[in-house]
Amino acid sequence: MKIAFSTLSYYGKEPHEDVKASIEATAKLCRELGHEIIEVTTPVSGQEFLDAFLTVWASTPVQLVQLAINLKRKPEDVLEPWTIGLAEFFGKKPKDALAKSLAYFKTVEAAMDVFFSHYDAWLTPVLSSTPRKLGEQAPTVPFDTLYERITSYVAYTPIHNVAGTPAMSDRWAGPRMAFRSAASSPLPRAMMAYSTPWPMSWNRRDRGPQSTAWFGRDDKCSK
Repeated sequence: MKIAFSTLSYYGKEPHEDVKASIEATAKLCRELGHEIIEVTTPVSGQEFLDAFLTVWASTPVQLVQLAINLKRKPEDVLEPWTIGLAEFFGKKPKDALAKSLAYFKTVEAAMDVFFSHYDAWLTPVLSSTPRKLGEQAPTVPFDTLYERITSYVAYTPIHNVAGTPAMSDRWAGPRMAFRSAASSPLPRAMMAYSTPWPMSWNRRDRGPQSTAWFGRDDKCSK
């Protein structure tokens, strides 16, 4: 296979050293198995993507806050700071922000289609660091603090949530790879499943702190 490989997030930042070492080990193994590994950069603007992603995400919390008000309840009495903060984030946006963000998602999907026309799969980390401690990302953490923690921690997979990229995570290493479903596919992207048999040597490797993730195309997937 021709495998795109990257450790940089869509902000252009490197992950924690343990995560980077893990995914580099995965790429090395793939190369040893005969696959072509090609280093790439993410074909999407990080900040522009994040703003659109959070705008769409926040469109639901704003409805929850309004529901609380309609029920004559104080939002802060029944909702977490994270939910209220997202609603406030959305409230500061122009009226057409949601429509523009959804339209932008179409450009992301198109960019990913072009990207995957050159590769069979894309190997990246799942998250930017090893697992966080319990409570560090709880919805009760002050909004600004949690915003920074979440957006820096989850900086790889949201693109594939938007583009509808079929993906696989494997606990043994630390990266992520996806198999892209083409727009012309007769089946929904979520129904695709990768079918190439991986060698038994993968099962004997030490399992690391992160999941391996794979993203890719439907012509390499089982229908």
